[in-house]
Amino acid sequence: MAKPSLDDYIDVAERISLFKEKYPDGTLQTIEWRVVSIDVHQFVVYHAAAYRDPFDERPGQGIAWEPFPGPTAFTRDSELMNAETSA
Repeated sequence: MAKPSLDDYIDVAERISLFKEKYPDGTLQTIEWRVVSIDVHQFVVYHAAAYRDPFDERPGQGIAWEPFPGPTAFTRDSELMNAETSA
């Protein structure tokens, strides 16, 4: 299997900057986050919305799940932050 290319990857900080540039009155908001248990596994579930302006009736929405606790040294103790940026 070929490795995926990251040539077009835009990091979170730049994506937020581009959003603010395009929608100066827009906001990125947490809708909800919680820890969910499925069998013996736990996950942080994060739901976020991108409002283009204060009257946006159909904001872009995203939901992300991250294992809790994180399975690696890179994800452990930052599960919520990882889910937030993924959402």
